[in-house]
Amino acid sequence: MRPVFVDWLVRHGWPAWFCPDYVTMVGIATLLASALVLRQAERDGARVEVQARALLCTYFASLLGGYLFEWIRMIPEAIAQRSILPIALAGRAAYGGLIFGTLAPMVYLRRRGERFVDFLDRSTLGLGLVFAFVRFGCFLEGCDFGRPTSSWLGVRFPADSLAAEAHLAAGWIPRGAASLPVHPTELYEGAVGLLATLLAGIPLRSGRRDGAAFATWLVTYALGRFSLELLRGDVERGSYASLSTAQWVSVAIVAIVVMSVVVTARRRPKTIAVVALTVSLFALPLEAHADEALPPPPQQQQQQEQQQPASPPAQPVQVAPAPPPYEAPKAERPRERVVTLRVALAPSLTLARPDVPSGWAGEFDALYRLRLAPRTRLDLGLEGRRYENVDAVHLSVGIAAEFVFEIRRYFELLLTLVPHHTWFDFKSDFFSDTNAYGLRYAFGAQFPIGRAILGVTPLSFTTTSSLTVGVISQWEPRVWAGVSF
Repeated sequence: MRPVFVDWLVRHGWPAWFCPDYVTMVGIATLLASALVLRQAERDGARVEVQARALLCTYFASLLGGYLFEWIRMIPEAIAQRSILPIALAGRAAYGGLIFGTLAPMVYLRRRGERFVDFLDRSTLGLGLVFAFVRFGCFLEGCDFGRPTSSWLGVRFPADSLAAEAHLAAGWIPRGAASLPVHPTELYEGAVGLLATLLAGIPLRSGRRDGAAFATWLVTYALGRFSLELLRGDVERGSYASLSTAQWVSVAIVAIVVMSVVVTARRRPKTIAVVALTVSLFALPLEAHADEALPPPPQQQQQQEQQQPASPPAQPVQVAPAPPPYEAPKAERPRERVVTLRVALAPSLTLARPDVPSGWAGEFDALYRLRLAPRTRLDLGLEGRRYENVDAVHLSVGIAAEFVFEIRRYFELLLTLVPHHTWFDFKSDFFSDTNAYGLRYAFGAQFPIGRAILGVTPLSFTTTSSLTVGVISQWEPRVWAGVSF
């Protein structure tokens, strides 16, 4: 795509260097992101010079990790071809840079005695910016392109680009022609990175530095990346058991984050109980002796004895033991509900596919609540879905991730992402059953009334894709009812 921009600049009298290349975009992203992270580190009172060196470790480890990830992935191909060329010609992987760029500063900061979790939370300020700039650089280079589409979002890459070469090899276009309109998945992924940073900023702005911001960023990006892989058109990225390499890594990241949060949530009540018991053990002696007067110094005591006239020795007076101090009964704090079960019903209107009829969908969700901030939480769980029209029955199982913003006591806003796997059971014998992957993304509201929950989602869209059924997009406004425990 860069030659098209350069040609436009030249025709309008602008220099060609106004259009940056991939390397320039990486450099700009690194400088801007580093400035944001270091500024936040200064506000937090951290040692800026140590944080700057940790950022250098992150930068070089990300560059090296992107190549290492692809080299490791291409080892089986190199063995099969008995050649080193598959490894030598491999590119870079975003997930490789993310993984290695996370591990390298951890080692450095631990050796310097700094908290690694604080660095991770602050790094979310720059991660979204880095992914947005880097993926725009990918868009200019024409790599990581999407599948053909007839929607208004489609873009055509020029002749000799990777997309045009792939379409030429498939026999879709003549030699020397531009590619078919494809999804700009590079721009989609950059937008997902920015969205992840916005959501991670909620626990970050509250002053928390316990890993919640970084976990929010990881889960949001992993779910978005898993879904965007369904729209990718480059087949060189690898596929294992119907999932791409990035999709397997996304599943692993979400599983690790969920397990870590669950383990932390289980340990936290025990930690609070231990702290409360320790405080009570120290507080009881202090409270028992708080009203006792301190004895005077020895010199002052002698002066008082000399000034007082001699008096016969007083008879010892027996004092009854003081009753124990009164303790008011403590009110029990209401236990926060952690599990939500709900049932939803949605009409499904197919968009831009007259060959696919509309229908109805029913869903059942089981969600576990994870507190991110005093008024924000992440609900994670499983979703079962049944969709039916006149042609087929679709059965889906998905991983539901829902960001909940508690605006008022009885009003909450929801941002929902559900990547899912779908089985197609056609009613006609002329079509064989098949499966596909998809994503549901929605924005709505719910109204908790005690344990009961009522909700509505006017903006809800589901996209399902496979090689056999193509891309199916549906608008599915839904209503639901549920209960929380």
